[in-house]
Amino acid sequence: MAEEIKERLSFASQRRHAARQKAWDQLFLKGPVTFNWMCSHIPDATSRLILVARAFADIEERSRIKLTRKHWECAGITDKDTRSRVIAKIKRECPSIHLDAKQGRCTYLEFKHL
Repeated sequence: MAEEIKERLSFASQRRHAARQKAWDQLFLKGPVTFNWMCSHIPDATSRLILVARAFADIEERSRIKLTRKHWECAGITDKDTRSRVIAKIKRECPSIHLDAKQGRCTYLEFKHL
């Protein structure tokens, strides 16, 4: 899916996307743990998304966060099928996380016990 989108983008857009992705890969959770390291060492997409969302929620000092493309890509999730499976798994297995997911809208994730 990601390769499909890249093929449709102009060369300048591909360069901007690559630069943005490289910058995001250098962001870190806490200490020297970068998002790039996390994506290569944590195979479960749900766990990666929860860690990324929690990191951004801590940065913003909020318990509720809007999951944008930035959050999904920092967690290494680029296709819609994986996103829908991750959302379903969080709803099913994480009672301390509330999801507000509506068709065609960004998903809001709220940590109940921050």
